[in-house]
Amino acid sequence: MQAVIEAYAVAAAAVLGYMTVWYGSARVRKRNDLADTAWGLGFIMIAALMVLRQQPTTARLWLVAGLVLAWGVRLAVHVYSRNRGKAEDFRYAQWRKDWGKWFLIRSYLQVFVLQGLFMLGIAASIIVVGADGGGALGWLDALGV
Repeated sequence: MQAVIEAYAVAAAAVLGYMTVWYGSARVRKRNDLADTAWGLGFIMIAALMVLRQQPTTARLWLVAGLVLAWGVRLAVHVYSRNRGKAEDFRYAQWRKDWGKWFLIRSYLQVFVLQGLFMLGIAASIIVVGADGGGALGWLDALGV
């Protein structure tokens, strides 16, 4: 259990830094919809972090990281391609108007930090496997793939 708590602490710190960098980029580009592209790539960052953290790595960790990589790249490319060359997503543009003087802090907390928290919950499988390597592969791994 201690290993899982430590892995989550490392992942949480990394996700906070990662989403803060994306928030800075969104401020420069004046596009909060960058958070949508950051979403898929964030899972890849967590998977890479868990692989680097767990030495030696195990077959299960490589399997889960590979699946996360494939899904994360597909999602990020899809979202980026959908948004490229278009105006900021209407939801974020509306929030910019609705939030007024609170836009900057609410954008950071309600768009970037909140998505980071969701990311940590959804990435539980890679974080738990990254905490202890996950043991030998079995029939449940094949079924999961």
